[in-house]
Amino acid sequence: MAVYGKIFEAIYASTIIAEGHLVRLVFMDMVILANEDGIVDYTPPTLAMRTGTPLEVVEHAISRLGFPDPYSDSPDYEGRRIVPVTEVEWHAGNRGWLVVNVEKYREKGTREDRRKKDAERQRRHRAKNTENVTTPAMSRENRDETANVTQDPVTLPPDVTQIAPNQNQNQNQNQVKDKSIVVSNKAASRPSHEEVIDCYHELLPDLPRVRAWSKARNAALNARMKDKYEVEGEMIQFTTIARWKKFFTYVGKCPHLNGENNRDWTANLPWLLKTENFAKVIEGQYERRSA
Repeated sequence: MAVYGKIFEAIYASTIIAEGHLVRLVFMDMVILANEDGIVDYTPPTLAMRTGTPLEVVEHAISRLGFPDPYSDSPDYEGRRIVPVTEVEWHAGNRGWLVVNVEKYREKGTREDRRKKDAERQRRHRAKNTENVTTPAMSRENRDETANVTQDPVTLPPDVTQIAPNQNQNQNQNQVKDKSIVVSNKAASRPSHEEVIDCYHELLPDLPRVRAWSKARNAALNARMKDKYEVEGEMIQFTTIARWKKFFTYVGKCPHLNGENNRDWTANLPWLLKTENFAKVIEGQYERRSA
């Protein structure tokens, strides 16, 4: 699948300018040629041939782009702009490079535009969810038809924020012995990837939207659900949608992850799901960082 990389003015305001125009041009080529996961799957000779750039220029640029940048506000890979795929834990190949901030150049746009798109998406989502909802204005005929199948309202414990509709019928079988238990064992089954992505879009509308779901991203989300993390002295796993809602709500309160930095960089879901990034967010390393 062809992927188009948007080249923004932010590149010209970054420290890459100090590397010279040839390095900058090779970097722009790599942003455009990277696949949906940000991988440039080429050898230096192939990249040189594909872009019409002398091989020695490509090799020099790759060397410079792979150096750590102590002035970068991006915390990934010591501020390096590209890293060999052999250093990328979720990638199985051994040829090419990861363009570290490729999502920033593809997804960057005005926040107002994103708000409008997300508002329309949420409007459609709400409309779809209300299609099968019984309202007080239901006709007498419809009430008669559903009288035998409609259940009495279920009173939830005060600390239960959401239980899926198909779990209500098993409410009597799942006794809550402790108020600290938010949902029953059955209700605590892992959410689908689509549910997590929708939750991310809903709670973080200003961050880049997920437009592709690759095998690498699929594996990263599965891994985060399996991992255990210590939060407030308790070992937890992200195996309920309630956990993900708390996580994304917290991300929304971290200025640095929401563009309040000197490069207008924002986090995205693939970035958040990386092992080290996920752990750093939980540890609170981005809570007050804004530059």
